[in-house]
Amino acid sequence: MSYYKKNQQKLEKLRGIFFQIGLIVAGGFTLLAFEWTSPNYIPNLPEPPMIAVEDWDYPPIIPEKEKKVEPPKVKQPEFKLPDPDKLVIGEKEPEKEPEKQPEKKQPEFDPGKWKEVEPVDPEPVELPVLIAGVMPHFKECADLKEEERKACTQEKMYEHFSKNTKVPESVKMIGQATYKVYVYFEVNKKGEIVNVQVMDDKKNEIPKELQRVAFNAVKSLPQLNPGKNHGKEVSVKYTVPFKFTVK
Repeated sequence: MSYYKKNQQKLEKLRGIFFQIGLIVAGGFTLLAFEWTSPNYIPNLPEPPMIAVEDWDYPPIIPEKEKKVEPPKVKQPEFKLPDPDKLVIGEKEPEKEPEKQPEKKQPEFDPGKWKEVEPVDPEPVELPVLIAGVMPHFKECADLKEEERKACTQEKMYEHFSKNTKVPESVKMIGQATYKVYVYFEVNKKGEIVNVQVMDDKKNEIPKELQRVAFNAVKSLPQLNPGKNHGKEVSVKYTVPFKFTVK
């Protein structure tokens, strides 16, 4: 086995030498093959014939003569002098007399038909009062004393408000909150509810829907017995607070 291995090692060393020799031999044969090929000659193509071109004489460009444009002839109106025999000097046309307009007849004055108008004094404007000797009240409370009548009227008024006030769904959607609306109104001399106004909300925190609910609740109050001062009917003003709580 040792002899076989030694010969194999020698053969592997010689294999590289033989491969290099083969490459040298193959390159030499390749060079010889290039030298033995026949050369190619490029033929000379004939030159194109030269054609002589003569110089051309360009004729001068002469501008046309400007044509004179004659203006159109305008016929002037003929003027004839008047016949001197027909002229009249010093005479004027007769002036027309103005037409006479019919005179308008003025109505005859009959003292029996006219009467002097007596001046009427305007009624003095009475402002509503805050407190009266007899405050406005519901008809159901008329037989009670003044203090009891006030309490009875206030109770019935708030019963009416509770029945006629309801928080709109649009306000409920806003979320939990508490709102307070003040409404001003007057009870006139006939006991009617007039001049209903929602007090200004400067901060704009109260929704318009709630303001409308409070306004309609006051406006729908029934007619009351009017207030009196010393036996004379007077207008009385009120301010009612409305409190809305959204849970």
